[in-house]
Parts: sequence; structure tokens; C-alpha cells
Amino acid sequence: MFNNLDKAKLREWLSIPVEKLEDHPDRRMDAAIKDTPDEANLMYARMMADEVLKNNEEGKPTRWVLCCGPFAPVAEFVKIVNKERIPLKNVHIFHMDEWCDWKGFPVPVDNPWSMEGQMRRDFYGEIDPALVLPEEQRHFPRIDDLGAYMREIDKLGGLDTVWAGLGMCGHIAFNEPPKFRYAAVSNEDMLNATMHIVPLNDDTIINAGYRYRGSCMFAVPPMGITIGFKEMMRAHRCVMISTSGAWKHTIMRIALFSEPTVDFPGTLLQLMETRPLIIVDKNTIQPVEWIDN
Repeated sequence: MFNNLDKAKLREWLSIPVEKLEDHPDRRMDAAIKDTPDEANLMYARMMADEVLKNNEEGKPTRWVLCCGPFAPVAEFVKIVNKERIPLKNVHIFHMDEWCDWKGFPVPVDNPWSMEGQMRRDFYGEIDPALVLPEEQRHFPRIDDLGAYMREIDKLGGLDTVWAGLGMCGHIAFNEPPKFRYAAVSNEDMLNATMHIVPLNDDTIINAGYRYRGSCMFAVPPMGITIGFKEMMRAHRCVMISTSGAWKHTIMRIALFSEPTVDFPGTLLQLMETRPLIIVDKNTIQPVEWIDN
């Protein structure tokens, strides 16, 4: 794990002042650095709303991959939709991932971990019924048909935008850094992977246990089902957001400057036709003081 991480380069990336990041000549992704999390969330939500408005005006469908977490910018989008009366009738949404039990079965929709349950309740359930998209245009991962997303995306002619977060170790959805003892996973392998079921890395389980269950890692589902990069790379662009503070200081710098690598899967999005954008607040992209060890 991380055998290809150049510590000298990492040290350099971590030392770059915040005010020099947006226009830095070596960055591989674009960055929009806002003063506060609220400003970052609003920018993300406004971009979502503006894309729907533009496509509606041009008579085109809007085709998205949408994350459940972080949820704050998604909730902000719902407010804009209801306030501005934006019709979502021609929007198609592919939800990224879902928690699974140790046997690989998704948690029930009424389980507190269920991302489908949260999206049905707090996203679709909060949009004015006169504006919300039809049920058949809401797509959730299903273990009995792992090829469904690719078929539907092909029917739609591709995707417009992947709306995502970025994990502490660089994962997008549950596409995590591979840690298999006897299987080598290349960049090409990861890019060709469609929806699949994965054992979750300890990093993700510790992260979720710490943040949501008082560090009770035993309460965290140990597996997940996730959209693959092959589906996501059908999108024109990817917009990511992070407002997690110190939890993300290092991965923000790696995402901006590292070459594409499965060691930090989010960096593979640099290979999309449009340079990805990371929206972040200043507290989440601060420099990190290096300590030799």
C-alpha cells in the first residue's frame, strides 16, 4: 500500500500555502476554495441547480451519479429546487453505493446505515411532489443485477456529472485503495471495473465508527456495493466536495497534485474528458507540517 508515494513530493504538496493552490501550475484538478463550509455547500448545490436549469431550457435530460455523503450540499440543492420551482422530471440519478453486511447483502432500507433509506427520506421525500423526478428515474445499486447501471447509462447516452465526496484515503464511492494480499489491481483494472461488491478497508470502518457511532467499529457494516469507474467515466465531468476539516488536509493535496493511481482512486478521475473540480473550505485544505520519521 502506497509503495509509489514519493515522500519528497508529498512534503512539497503539503507545504503549499492555501492561497496558491487554485492557480498552482502543477495541479491536476481544479479547486474552488471557499471561506466556510456553508459557502462550499451552496456553490455545489448551485452548480447542480444550474445544470438542471440549462438542460431543461435546451430540452435535454440531466444524467447524474449522486453521492449520499456528504449530504449537506445535497440538502441545499433540495432547498433551491423547492424555492425556485425547478422541475426535475427529466433528471436521471444513479446513486453511488450502499453499505452491506458481512455476507454482501445491502442493509435494509429502514436500517440507520442505509443510504437508499436516507435518500428516499431526506432527498426525494423533501422535494415538492410536483417537481420530483419519477421513481423509474431513481437508480439504486442492486446485487442481483450488477450490470443494470451500465445498461441504463448506455441507453441515456452517457452521463453529465458525477457529484461526489472524496474519502480520507482517496476513495470515491466505495472504490477504495486495493489491499488484497494476492491480487494486484492496476489503474487499468480499476478503470474497467463496473458495479461490484467490496470488503471495506479498515480505514473506512474506523472513519465511520469514529464519526457516527462513538468509535464503535463493531457497529459498522463491513462490506459495500459500489458503482465502478467504468460507469463514472461515462460522465462529462466530476465535481467533488469536502468540508471535513483536518480529516482531509492530506488527501486534498494528494488529489490536486498526484498522478492517477489506484493507491488513491479518486486521482483516476483526472482521466475524464474534463478536469475534475474539488470544492472545499479553507479549513479542510490547510497545509500540513511535515515531521520526518
